[in-house]
Parts: sequence; structure tokens; C-alpha cells
Amino acid sequence: MVVVWIIAGLVALVFVWLALAKLLARVFPFPMPHRVSFILESWPRRITMPARTTLNRMGLAPGMVAVEVGPGTGYFTFEVAKRLKPGGRLVCVDVQPQMIERIREKIAHYGADNIETYVASAEKLPLEDSGADFLFLISVLGEVKEESAVLTEAYRVLKPAGVLSVSEFLPDPHYRTKSEVRRLASGAGFEPVSVKGNFFVYTANFRKPENSERITHR
Repeated sequence: MVVVWIIAGLVALVFVWLALAKLLARVFPFPMPHRVSFILESWPRRITMPARTTLNRMGLAPGMVAVEVGPGTGYFTFEVAKRLKPGGRLVCVDVQPQMIERIREKIAHYGADNIETYVASAEKLPLEDSGADFLFLISVLGEVKEESAVLTEAYRVLKPAGVLSVSEFLPDPHYRTKSEVRRLASGAGFEPVSVKGNFFVYTANFRKPENSERITHR
């Protein structure tokens, strides 16, 4: 009986946290400030959201042109860049110059030669129409003001049959549920492909229809 009450208490705490987090995220939809960016590579995150596990769920492949929206300090960036070789490249776009500067420092240190970086908003990516094979957001979607606009922009830059991948995890205060992500992706024109993981940590993959018309204007 004690165990049952403990489990019930934990479940209740999760739902209370979700309710408070959603309220805060709606009122303050902003990216994680660069001053506390150390959290992005802290040991709790490495335990709850291992880079390898998350990337294995996404379906990256060598030769792809991939776009990482909101890379932060590059927790996933360099492993992604490795998986795209040979022949592939990774484009990182973040709205905070300080985050992009951190990634550029790491590029200089590690000698990564297939990563491009840009400072820009997720709602207006500095990329051509239908030029990317893969675009992913990891714990980023809930941090933007116009979620629908971000996914519409993702649709624009992806090639027909290109993949959109959205990963979320708790206790991120900007966490979005699977149903929320599915609704937003569908509204932008994407088709569901797969959802891997569980309620707390998951990756949802979608595809731009293969017969979609090429977009030539923003």
C-alpha cells in the first residue's frame, strides 16, 4: 500500500509540474538563457536524455543535409555531424548569438568540417526552399512564440519526402506532449512517420509529402 501511495504521489507531482510548466511556457515562451546553458550538458540531462538514444530514434543517415534548430551549446550537434559523414552537412541555427559562438568555438577545437552556423530565428530560417533532407528540434518547439510558424518554415526548407523530427523530455518547462506536436505538424502539412520513446522522453518523426509542390516564395 505504501508503494502505491508513493507512485500515486509521484504521478500527481508530474501532472502538477506539467500544469505549472505549461502556464509558465505560455506566459514566457523564450529560449533557455545562455547564462544558464551549462544545464544543457549537465549530468541529469545526460542520464535522462542520452544523445545516442535520441539520435538513434531520429533516422539520420550519411549524405544528408540536416538542419538543427536551436542547438544551444551543441550537446547533440557534433554527434549528428559525425553521422552525416561522408558527404552530408549540418546547418545549425540559433536565435542567441552566444550559443552559436559556443558552437563555433567547439568547431575550432574539434576540427568539425561539415557544420555551418547561423544566428537567426526559427520562424525565418536563412535557408533556401526545399534544400534540406532533415530538420530537427530537440526541446525547442515550446520555446518559440509562434510554434505553427516554425513548423511551416520547416516545411518550406525541407525537400519533398524530407523528415521533420521533434524530441521532447520532462522536466523541461517547455515540454510539448505527443498529441500537441502531432497536431502542430499536421497543421503545417506533415505526415506522421513514427513516435519512439515514452511519455517522459520521446522523438516524433514526420515527413513532408513526396508529391508536395515546391515552394518558391516565402
